[in-house]
Parts: sequence; C-alpha cells; structure tokens
Amino acid sequence: KSPICLLTIVVSLTAVSNNHSAELDPTFSAQVQGTVHALGVDHSGKILVGGEFGQVNGVSRNNFVRLDATGAVDQSFAVQTDGVVLGIALEAEGTAHVGGAFNGPQKHLVRLLPSGALAPLAVGSGTSSRIDCLAICGDGGLVFGGPFRNLNGTSAVYTGRLDADGAIDATFGSSLLSTMSIEAGADA
Repeated sequence: KSPICLLTIVVSLTAVSNNHSAELDPTFSAQVQGTVHALGVDHSGKILVGGEFGQVNGVSRNNFVRLDATGAVDQSFAVQTDGVVLGIALEAEGTAHVGGAFNGPQKHLVRLLPSGALAPLAVGSGTSSRIDCLAICGDGGLVFGGPFRNLNGTSAVYTGRLDADGAIDATFGSSLLSTMSIEAGADA
C-alpha cells in the first residue's frame, strides 16, 4: 500500500508544480495477467508492454504485447518471447529493441520493426546472461546492460553497445569490475 500512496503523492506534486492536473484516463483499460517490467510508446502512440505474463485482456500473449491507446491488444502484432522481457528502447521511427531473459525469437535481445517483423542484429552468440536495460544513443546505436560478462564470446562486463547498423561496437568498453559479486550488473 505504501508504494501506491508514494506514487500518488509524487504524481500529485508533479502535477501541482507543473500547473497541470493529473487524472486517470477512463478510456484506457488493459488487464495484464502477470507482472509488467517494461513499457514503451512508439511513434504512432502504440504501447509496448514487456514482463512476465501469459494473457492480456483475455488474449494469449507471452511476456510481450502491443496495445492501442485504449489498452486493447493490437491483434496485428503477435511477437512473443519464451522468457521474461525486462527492457524496451524505441527508435524515433518506431523500431523497438527488446531485452530480457529469453531465447526466442532471438537470445536476450531482439530488434523489431513497427510491423513486428524481426530486424537483423549482428550479435553472434549474444550475451552470456539476460539484458536488463537498453537505451538508444544519439547516433542511432544501442547501449544495453545486465549481469552478463560476455558478448559474442568476447569479454563485455555488464554493458555492450551496438552501432546503428546492429553490429557490435568493438571499441566500446566498460570500466565496471568483473570481480564484483555474481548479482552485480547494469540495471538501468
């Protein structure tokens, strides 16, 4: 109960300090059967939702779904993962990068066109563990983090970077210590 109250206070204070009112949108209704870990809104206003779930609004969707502005499941977008989705990063034109602890449709990281079609990434064998967070760079590249220590069989301690073409940026390196505890990694 405390986190909900705290969130309400923060939203209320933000709205007051910005001279805006904060109201719930009564037209939005999405029933997720499970846990949501990541959200993103694409260029068309569609909402990407990732987490640990099997149904949204009574429709079977494993861990990943796209909703319209009312919260209805976008039936034309049927991408699903076989494990938890932990991070979503969206490019300006709507291409989505999705990371997590999944092996399909690709291992730990997938790039999706606005249509839901897979876009190629040149990551070889991928990361040695899940991806927890992602961010789009100003040059169109992608940085990502998690508890992994390898990217395509090469040392990459908790962070990695792809260039705008989706290839591994071999010049990018982390100064994070690989001797940190097994639970260490980049979370955000």
